[in-house]
Amino acid sequence: MTKDKQNYEQVIIIGGTGQIGHRMVEAYVKDGFEGTILATSRVVRDGLPAGPLGTTIVGKAREWARPNLFWSALDFEAEKNVLKEQIAAFDKFLKPGKKTVLILAAAFTNVDACGTDPEKCKTVNEANTLAVFYWAQKNYDA
Repeated sequence: MTKDKQNYEQVIIIGGTGQIGHRMVEAYVKDGFEGTILATSRVVRDGLPAGPLGTTIVGKAREWARPNLFWSALDFEAEKNVLKEQIAAFDKFLKPGKKTVLILAAAFTNVDACGTDPEKCKTVNEANTLAVFYWAQKNYDA
């Protein structure tokens, strides 16, 4: 992920507080990415990740603070209308027409819970993931 290989100006990291997602945020910050970085957390307070996973990395998020790094709430388990509102809120951080990459690092990974609640698993891992993908494709060609 060196600067000379980056041909995009914005990156959206869905699941920015997860195991893979927060490492992606960290990598972009440490690499000195100058474009916009939008990372998501299930809950965001005062511009920083909060909630169950957010609190585990909030210290790092404070260290990573940059004028080009933004956190926005996205709860893949939310009702469809809430999810749409959360996705629409991304637009205040992103600019149309800029080359954008989408990193989907969020999922419902509790295998046992997926077995006992397959509808929830399908909503999170299929329907809501596709909703974000199609939004990013339509609005930012990501």
